Amino acid sequence: MFGIFKKKTRRAAAEIKKFEKRDLAQAVINAAYLVAYADGECEAS
Repeated sequence: MFGIFKKKTRRAAAEIKKFEKRDLAQAVINAAYLVAYADGECEAS
């Protein structure tokens, strides 16, 4: 019975880590985007 809870806990922890990694990746991409616009090397298209 407790084995089911362990599996669900592991799955939940894995999903949380995916979200954390995605948030970090989005932050890095947005920072690079803002720097590129500040340098004047990007144009909206």
